[in-house]
Amino acid sequence: MFRSDVRSSRLAVVVVGTFASVAWSGSIVTADKPLTPGSPASATSASLSGARPIYALMRLDQPISELFFNRDKKTGAFDIDLHVAIDGKPSFTLSLKASKEAGSETSFAFPLSATPSEFGTDLKAARPASLMMKILSELPAGKHTIALEAAGRKPGLAGGSFSVDLSEADKSALKASFDGVGKALEDKKAALRTMPKAGGFSEAAELKALEAAVKKKYPTTVRVVVMSDAWEVTRDQRTKQILRRSLLSAWAKREGATCFQDRGWWAQEHLGGGKYDTSFRETSLVSTSAQAGRIDCDKVDQ
Repeated sequence: MFRSDVRSSRLAVVVVGTFASVAWSGSIVTADKPLTPGSPASATSASLSGARPIYALMRLDQPISELFFNRDKKTGAFDIDLHVAIDGKPSFTLSLKASKEAGSETSFAFPLSATPSEFGTDLKAARPASLMMKILSELPAGKHTIALEAAGRKPGLAGGSFSVDLSEADKSALKASFDGVGKALEDKKAALRTMPKAGGFSEAAELKALEAAVKKKYPTTVRVVVMSDAWEVTRDQRTKQILRRSLLSAWAKREGATCFQDRGWWAQEHLGGGKYDTSFRETSLVSTSAQAGRIDCDKVDQ
């Protein structure tokens, strides 16, 4: 019924202001086992172990669609910002998403801190929880109070707090879980990556020069794909003279049993008279996390 996610633009820790709410109309409870809308209102344990998964349940006095913004027009998901304060000091914000189907509900269940195995194939849901694990792993050993407050269309939507007792072993386990989530996410991305389709560019001599240039800079390059249909020409803004021409390209590198993909513009400097430098230079990368990074080696030649 519910799924949690993290907005791509809010992956980083965000410093938040003070908790302005004196009283919340809704509540947030936590436990070391998955929670459902029927879970007791007092689900929060007196003290949770940081090494165990932590689950949260947000109860609201109105449907999600009336309390939170719907900025994702493609999926219809609702944005839920969860402000977190540690030991009375505002610390960071977790960015969650409630699915379009959950809009009519008055409760929202989500993992607050959990190991990769808790998420199955829904690894996007692991990102907020992995951030919480990272923060907890960096706290001093001992007991800490964690306060939570949901933010949306108006203040005071829901809040709650719990304590967590961390040992050095707990911190090590949390770090290992955080690293595990990161590896699982990267493994999934690598499995989904493919080399891009070649464009309509057909100047064979220039393509061979490009391939040679890439191999010279990156000796482990095993494949180059030119994505451009034609040269991208850069001119001087004042004189309009041609400065260089560029090709949007992707290349795959192999290091041992691991392959990596990257993308960027490769330029040929204009020498005048319609002649160009035969060596290629990388001018700027256009990589994104979805395009660049580890790729299954068997997909490089596909």
